[in-house]
Amino acid sequence: MKRDSSAHIGDAAARWASRIDRAPLEPHKQAELDAWLASDTRCPGAFMRARAALLRMDAAQALGPDFTPQAPRLHLSRRNVLAGSGGLLAASFGAFLFWPRSQVYRTETGEVRLIPLDDGSIATLNTQSEMEVLFTREKRLVRLIRGEGYFEVAKDKARPFIVTAMGAQVRAVGTAFTVRTLPGRAVDVRVQEGIVEVGKPARANQAVRMAANMEARIGDDADRIAPVAITPDNVQRDLLWREGRLSFESETLANAVAEFNRYNRTAIILAGEGIGKRHVTGLFSATDPQGFAQAIALSMDLSARSNEKQIVIESR
Repeated sequence: MKRDSSAHIGDAAARWASRIDRAPLEPHKQAELDAWLASDTRCPGAFMRARAALLRMDAAQALGPDFTPQAPRLHLSRRNVLAGSGGLLAASFGAFLFWPRSQVYRTETGEVRLIPLDDGSIATLNTQSEMEVLFTREKRLVRLIRGEGYFEVAKDKARPFIVTAMGAQVRAVGTAFTVRTLPGRAVDVRVQEGIVEVGKPARANQAVRMAANMEARIGDDADRIAPVAITPDNVQRDLLWREGRLSFESETLANAVAEFNRYNRTAIILAGEGIGKRHVTGLFSATDPQGFAQAIALSMDLSARSNEKQIVIESR
């Protein structure tokens, strides 16, 4: 059986790196990648070099205009890296033969997961969340793919801790903050302690600093980021999900129900015009939709009926 050339392996590695860079692999594609990596002893090294090429470009952009890479400067575009030959990748990035592979963490519906990271930082993933982590000597990069994460960052001035989510980025050294990215909503950042820098990689000169007890929302159409002050009580209340609880203060019932549905497979349905506009205040167990529905029905003079798949709140 004829062995593939190094150039052919390099090209395949670049294609796999490009696919992973765009989105997480589906299970059958991950199986294909694993099979390819096991097919030749040269494949893992070529793949790591290709991943390093893309990740170093992402890091240089995320770290902002003041960042100066220690590696030799290479005049390569992202397209050239993806389309270039295996020989070019090997020559340019041979020093990254043992580049660490990224790790992906996920949570299921109703699951909250505490994740100690290699640098001493701690990440807590909320329900239905996913993130990819890659630490190198120059940076600590986290990509929040979906959901919500709370990050307690170990201090390391030489390696900024950078969280990216849907075109937004948060850069910190040693602090504690939350990043939340949900479908159809702006990315939400809340700082519990320390200082972070929030912006968009494409507009590095427009990044703003946020101190403790501040919040910012970063949308695709936002011309600028305008952090606002929030009370320490609000910050603590919004973090109660780490303990399996949800706290609402004058929140619309529609928003409260949407939040509950993120944590439970038994969906709550609001039936009836105007019910969702009512306001709710209280502390509830995140995984007890039945108890929440009954409390709402009693306090608002509504009716709650349920089956195995859903709970319907409606007028009497």
